[in-house]
Amino acid sequence: MDSLEQQATVVDLGAVYAEQRRRIAELVRALPAADLLVRCPTCPDWTVRDVVGHLTGLMSDVRTRNLAGLGTTEWTQAQVDAFAAYSLEAVLEAWTALAEPAERDFAGVVGAPGMRLISDAFTHEHDIRGAVRRPGGRESAAMAVALRVQLDALATRLGDAALPGLELRCADGGSFLVGPGEPAGVVEFPTTWDMLRTMCARRSQAQLRACSWQGVAAEDYLDAFFRFAPPVADVAE
Repeated sequence: MDSLEQQATVVDLGAVYAEQRRRIAELVRALPAADLLVRCPTCPDWTVRDVVGHLTGLMSDVRTRNLAGLGTTEWTQAQVDAFAAYSLEAVLEAWTALAEPAERDFAGVVGAPGMRLISDAFTHEHDIRGAVRRPGGRESAAMAVALRVQLDALATRLGDAALPGLELRCADGGSFLVGPGEPAGVVEFPTTWDMLRTMCARRSQAQLRACSWQGVAAEDYLDAFFRFAPPVADVAE
């Protein structure tokens, strides 16, 4: 088992989420007002401020088990809309009030969606950071959780598409097997970070094609690799 995968199985998920939430709050509180209205290139329907509303609304929906339409555009947009009239500080206070009971008992309060909740928050932290050009927060326990969630999701998509498994290699040392059976090919990424952002549909199809593909054709895997439509333009973070 890769060390990142081990981390994701042993950490206190409530503590990981709390650290993630506080880091996002610190980041957005420090932004100029104009930056809150910047659209996120990797999440283009939303501004930075909208992303914070989504994260708060998502915790509310998970807490109240309002899961009809889970993951759909309509469901996530309703989360943004629910907090659109609030000040940023009021949204952050609402997020804290909703999250703190869950952080004390993540398994009991949040339940099965827990790791996905952390992965979503980690993904959106870096949507924000990319939009306002403030990189950071990559070396965290949340990255290990997000990596496990996204590898599992990619493996499911490959299986659903009846595609052979892959070995994903990263130049910084990571190596991961995804999908059914023995890997039919190898895809090489510049870093584990780039691989994770690609699996989250935060890289373009052109960027995925540009990776080194060995043993299989990139074109056969493009549709299955992304859960959501990827950016049209290349993304640099």
